[in-house]
Amino acid sequence: MSRQLASASLTALFLVAACGSPSDGGPGSIGQVESALTAEDCLAGADNGKVAICHATGSASTPWVLTRVNTNGCVSGHARHAGDYLAGDDVKCVKGPPKSCAIGTFAGTWNDPATGETIGETTEGAISGFWNNGTRPDFFGQEVMDGSCTANVTFPDDATFVATLVNACTINWSNNTTWVKVNCTP
Repeated sequence: MSRQLASASLTALFLVAACGSPSDGGPGSIGQVESALTAEDCLAGADNGKVAICHATGSASTPWVLTRVNTNGCVSGHARHAGDYLAGDDVKCVKGPPKSCAIGTFAGTWNDPATGETIGETTEGAISGFWNNGTRPDFFGQEVMDGSCTANVTFPDDATFVATLVNACTINWSNNTTWVKVNCTP
């Protein structure tokens, strides 16, 4: 049985970290941000001391090339290098780096105008939340890293819904509800 997302007083945790620089005009604008390769990525991607990365070339015809470097070389030479990313299953380096939403993040205090419910604190890297009055199980999710400014959020007692950040102050949900950021001006 489907319920409205904000059917009880709740506190939600929203943060999806955006790294790099906006590709379309600066902070607060709608668009995409290319995530830089981090030292943590290098360590997590290591296999027998080697890391397969797609290295940004700056060339229009071949924007990335596959290279395998030792973990230290990845950390010292490629971490924070804009455009480099772990190759993973992209061994031809054609996908490009993951992209997050340049509007900002899902972080903040939110309100469901239809019900007056308040939502909101942050944690790094994922979306998670709990109902303030404890009547429903915690919910959780993850931003879709394709620059679409969307996240898939699972409410265990209901369903998985898509949250779309339409501007810095508004989330539209796939169940036709809307959350508005408190004290935010678009």
